[in-house]
Amino acid sequence: MVGKEVGPYRVLQKIAQGGMSSVYKGLHIDLEQDVAIKVLSSESFEDPCLRDRFINEAKIQAKLSHPNVIKTLNYLEQDGSIFLVMEYVNGETLDVLLKKIGTMPLERAVAIFLGVLDAIEFMHSKGIIHRDIKPANIMLAYDRFVKVMDFGIAKIMGEKGKTRVGIRIGTLWYMSPEQIRGEEATALTDIYSLGITLYQMITGHVPFIGELEFDIMRGHLEETPVPPWKINRDVPKELGQVILKALAKNPAERYQSIREFSEALRSIMKMREINQTRAIQVPDNFIDRLKWGRLSPRLWTAKHGIMIAAVVIAIAALGTLAVLAQGKGKATDPSAVMPNVPVQAIKPASGPPETDILVEPMPMQSAIEKQHKKQQKLTKAHSYGNVGRTIKTEKKETAAADLQSRIDSTKAENRPYEAGKEAAPDSAEDNGWRIRK
Repeated sequence: MVGKEVGPYRVLQKIAQGGMSSVYKGLHIDLEQDVAIKVLSSESFEDPCLRDRFINEAKIQAKLSHPNVIKTLNYLEQDGSIFLVMEYVNGETLDVLLKKIGTMPLERAVAIFLGVLDAIEFMHSKGIIHRDIKPANIMLAYDRFVKVMDFGIAKIMGEKGKTRVGIRIGTLWYMSPEQIRGEEATALTDIYSLGITLYQMITGHVPFIGELEFDIMRGHLEETPVPPWKINRDVPKELGQVILKALAKNPAERYQSIREFSEALRSIMKMREINQTRAIQVPDNFIDRLKWGRLSPRLWTAKHGIMIAAVVIAIAALGTLAVLAQGKGKATDPSAVMPNVPVQAIKPASGPPETDILVEPMPMQSAIEKQHKKQQKLTKAHSYGNVGRTIKTEKKETAAADLQSRIDSTKAENRPYEAGKEAAPDSAEDNGWRIRK
């Protein structure tokens, strides 16, 4: 098939294989549009029942136009084969995703599931029952769109003769009790299959499993599924009860419409969101100081509380670093880093004096400014002390130098006298001096 041209389309590659058909990625040659081409196998083409079912799928899909339903673009017969051309979705099936990750986060699982409910509700409004809802028939686009597909065994309400008596239609793991008993399928049949699908999305597996088909069918008919909250502790009991109601053995005990099922889910998730919002309550005056644009909530979530705490810690750390930086690397008295902040009593407008016990710290900014001024004074005093000591030292050195200079000058003047004294006679008269007695 790859490389073959079917009408205006060229087959590019095989992307899926089913029991009665194969799916290929194709391209509209003129429009350059990606498409999905579903081809009925040669064995199924020879079976009139399967061929009629394939044609029925094309007719039903052609009547549906909804954002969450795969669109049918064309129907062709060529070279003894039937081709159903559909929109191509760049993504993967829910079945493939669950095999990769197992359990889905609640919010994401419910968001995807609500898209599926919208598609099935639209189908029911058109009188169409899917009858084969399962993760393999739910396509998840990478751009987060949800698409329901594969209407091969879908049935228009009121039509007869599409299913032979005693023949089970649908995949066993997701089949309703009435389908197993061979009874007529209704909209409540799809609700049961939807409940199985959501159960698997939040717990990681279907409620009824077994090595034999008999064990699985007996589970659908007789056994009570394990509550989802006992398998996954993150599942609220209220959400689990919604799923269990959809899995009721008696169709009359299930939700009677897709809308009722959807509203129950939305109510549970809305209540869950409100409870998460009430996890942390912030005083009104604090919120008024933290208004960001139009956002002025009275109740903040835990995430917002963590963000606020992180900002406060960061500001405190920056303030400490600023105080330490003023010391310029010198040893600092611990009291200088964390100064004693003066406090002031705040008295209420009314009430006895003995109740005035509320104490509020003075702003840290004023304490820091005082400490900064004190540090500047100490620095100036230190500088003045160094200058004074330098002047005294210079004076002492100048005085010593002056004294030494005078001593040297005196010695120089006495040198001629010393020389004459050595050459003088012993008697005073010979020296020309008269001594009076």
